[in-house]
Amino acid sequence: MVAAAGHKTQKFPAMLPMQHPYEEDEFFVRDCYETLYDEVIEELFTKGKHCVTITGAPGNGKSIFYAYFFQRFRHDPDRQHFVILTTAFTQKSKIIQAAAFKGERDEAIGRSVWPFSPEFNTSVWQATGDDILRLYDGPPSVEVPYPEKMVCFTSPNENWFGKFDKDRTKQTLYMPVWTPAELWTAATLLGYDRRDPPLTEDMINDRFEKFGGVAREGLELSERFVQSHLERLEAAIKEMAPDVLLERISTAEFEERSKLIRYLRGISEGAAFRGYLVEMKAHELLVHGMNGKGIVAVLKSLGLFNNAIKHPRSVVLIFVGPEPKPDQERLKSAQTIPWDLLANSESVDILPGVGVEKKHELERIHIRTVEDLREAVVPKTTAQKEFFKRHNLGSYVRILSKFDRGRKSIRDMLQGIPQYVWEVM
Repeated sequence: MVAAAGHKTQKFPAMLPMQHPYEEDEFFVRDCYETLYDEVIEELFTKGKHCVTITGAPGNGKSIFYAYFFQRFRHDPDRQHFVILTTAFTQKSKIIQAAAFKGERDEAIGRSVWPFSPEFNTSVWQATGDDILRLYDGPPSVEVPYPEKMVCFTSPNENWFGKFDKDRTKQTLYMPVWTPAELWTAATLLGYDRRDPPLTEDMINDRFEKFGGVAREGLELSERFVQSHLERLEAAIKEMAPDVLLERISTAEFEERSKLIRYLRGISEGAAFRGYLVEMKAHELLVHGMNGKGIVAVLKSLGLFNNAIKHPRSVVLIFVGPEPKPDQERLKSAQTIPWDLLANSESVDILPGVGVEKKHELERIHIRTVEDLREAVVPKTTAQKEFFKRHNLGSYVRILSKFDRGRKSIRDMLQGIPQYVWEVM
């Protein structure tokens, strides 16, 4: 089913093992799915990553993106030789069921619930090879041996994320939260507005105000389910002691506060405290020297980066400080945010499409930084021109051009972010 403005639904693959059963025949394809899919493929097969985790606010549809990813990958003509091993885990990392598929065939070439049958365990689960891709719905209990490829779709999970520390073969990508307009579009395309009783736009807007941009409550058809979640939310808020909690948070280490910001993402009852943490994190970045790289890191950690690139005024930068004394001058003009536009001193693997293999290839010909590559692709002498041809550096001209466009977009975004001063008595 395809609708105006490019929005559409897809048939849900009922044969796919899921952490939580999906009861509808179709699912809504979010605009972010295509981009997120391409990013995962680039991380795995261009940059040489071993594992990519898709995470974000609980209830924002990571398992549905798992279904979208499965469907798109297995219908790709270039991936027909792959065996896709799909597995569903509980939130406590216990295996529920696994099934393996090859190419476009709907029939599984192997399937087993936990505990696995001996035949499935030997012939499917323990199989290895470059033509196997593992897709996990929920946090797994064990890692896949390097260099096998896997994608994990899970809400923030400390045990799973703890395995990523300092491991450059793994990458984490964040799924953005929903907007009210996106929730309403999904409801109309899925026919929820024509159910008995119907889901209305006013109901979605009301739920968005209470729960934020998550689909679990936003698109729920059972009002009893929504009401029970609201009661749990209100009970949790009543049990909070704000002054004591904020005092403890303010004395925590910077890294611990950053971790807490990540864990609170999408949890409505923690929204106020998460906002307080973000203010402290931004303040600490300013204390240690404000720079564009730090602001970009914060935006990405909050899942706001892509939207900020398109709409810089969708975020704001707040300078928090004491009210100036009579003999002190107020901050009146916007601050210049430092941004390394060319990134010449950065390693070449910062470039799009330059993974581990290409990085090593460039290093073997003494090209280690972005600046080294810029000089190599603009040959001036005869010797430099011969070097350019001999090492087939033509493709890097396009890569650098794409990289520079992205850096300029970030610069424009940083310049367009509204700035405010919050003076505290």
